[in-house]
Amino acid sequence: MYSGDLALWLGATLGTLNLLLLVLWPLYLAGLSGEASAEEELLEAKFGEAYRDYMGRVARSVPTLAP
Repeated sequence: MYSGDLALWLGATLGTLNLLLLVLWPLYLAGLSGEASAEEELLEAKFGEAYRDYMGRVARSVPTLAP
């Protein structure tokens, strides 16, 4: 979800050649990174070791085809 959202924002920025959106994109990236970190903390607190194992198998923001 996060990588798709960032790609859409960047695509809209480049498609419209909007300099303001280009300047704001890194701030949006930082905000989403903070949100993802907060969500991961909540999930780790709830699911513990099972979630830590899951985090070791999957990438944080880059979708993959591997199970």
